[in-house]
Amino acid sequence: MKMFCAACGSPVQTGGKFCGVCGQPLPEAPAAPPPSPPAPLPCQPPPPYQPPPYQAVPPPNYYAPPQAAPAYGAPAGGGLPASPQPWDFQVTVAGYGENLARSLGMAKPGAPMGLLEMMLRGAFLDGRVYRQAALDEGGNGAAILALALPFILSAVGSTLLGSLFSFGVLGRYMLVMMTITAVVGILATVVALVVMSALSQAIVGWKLGFGQIFRALAYAQSPGVLGIIPVLGALLGLWRIPTSLVAIREISAADGGKSAILLIVGGVASVVAGLALSPLLLAGFAFLR
Repeated sequence: MKMFCAACGSPVQTGGKFCGVCGQPLPEAPAAPPPSPPAPLPCQPPPPYQPPPYQAVPPPNYYAPPQAAPAYGAPAGGGLPASPQPWDFQVTVAGYGENLARSLGMAKPGAPMGLLEMMLRGAFLDGRVYRQAALDEGGNGAAILALALPFILSAVGSTLLGSLFSFGVLGRYMLVMMTITAVVGILATVVALVVMSALSQAIVGWKLGFGQIFRALAYAQSPGVLGIIPVLGALLGLWRIPTSLVAIREISAADGGKSAILLIVGGVASVVAGLALSPLLLAGFAFLR
């Protein structure tokens, strides 16, 4: 912008303080006006709310069948092979035993199985019981109790049956005969377990220890507690045959045929030992009289 002197009208330089012609002081140049603020932007309304797309969720089907249970079995370990796949009827029967144990308050979530629960589930072909017992090297005491209880109750049942038909002198020898029978049974069982352990590698293809077979079969004898019922208990006690077969199969992973052969060998050894020991015990009893 060009400026002039107010006194003489001569043009002057912008920013000078005195006129170069007349020497009059020049007024100070007006300060530059501050920049104008930017024009406000037009107000924009917020975009309308857009809900997320709806995804239909099907309602729960309360009548759907239950999911299949996890695979039954255990890996190899503790001196035992991997658990074999159970038979279909075995899974069904074991499920009944598990439900019964739960309804009786024996099975508690997260708690280990107790003696009575193991005996109950062992009577229902639960292979996990036989395997757990075989792996528990410190469970010999519990296994002895599980094996002794059926023996004792069966002896009581035999006594009740004998008391119905025994009179006079026969009644006095009933307790003695029960004692001899129990002792012979225990010794014959020990002989059978030794023979089964010695021949297990040759028959089922896996070396089973004496303790492993003993602890597994101890819980397989649980149906023997029904022997307290005269006559009927002896018939129900035959259920020990399938429980013993499942126990041998569980700890050996052999097929049913080989497991049955090993069980039969043990049974034969038990019978032979019983026949050999019974006369000796009877003779000892007669000598002590």
